Amino acid sequence: MVATTIGPWIGLFFTWAIYSYLLYKENIAFRFAEHTFIGVAAGINFVMAMKTLQGNTLQPILNGELIYAIGLILGIIILLRYIKPIKFASNWSMAFYVGTTLGLTISRLPITSIIVPLKSFFLPPNTLDNIVLIAGFFTVLSYFIFGRLPNKQVEQARDYVNRAGRLFLMVTLGAMFGASLLGRFAMVIERIYFTMRTLGLAA
Repeated sequence: MVATTIGPWIGLFFTWAIYSYLLYKENIAFRFAEHTFIGVAAGINFVMAMKTLQGNTLQPILNGELIYAIGLILGIIILLRYIKPIKFASNWSMAFYVGTTLGLTISRLPITSIIVPLKSFFLPPNTLDNIVLIAGFFTVLSYFIFGRLPNKQVEQARDYVNRAGRLFLMVTLGAMFGASLLGRFAMVIERIYFTMRTLGLAA
């Protein structure tokens, strides 16, 4: 059944206005859809930012939690970047923001990048999955350990291990790329099905 409300038709127009870039490069329909999307996204983000500011900063300050005023002041100082005589002050807030973010990120790295991979040490090699995981961990780890070994036979054996590690890396990256590509195809298929539903060609 053909769509009888305006919403699906608007969605259909913007969908194929964006896809028109593939057919005729940059055109007026593509530009209109692109600028509309950016404008709507900017408006939504601004409203969400104001709601976050009100709920996470202004409301606690009004309730007597003055510690939140520090974040508000640092945020205001960042905006001084647009006032040339005192724009240098924005560097203080930016340095605080970058330093805090970097510290929090580094503090979480040992858990996500070291401890989690090290769990493969404790897996019993009683299933194919565990054997592949353990082999992949050690061979990839060996691949990224540089330097020559004094024993030629050991060095030759490590070359074979490094080749296996490189193979594991190639398979992993290929699988990641394939999964990403399938995700894009899924979005295109969904848009085609949406078009057919809007035109009444599918249920």
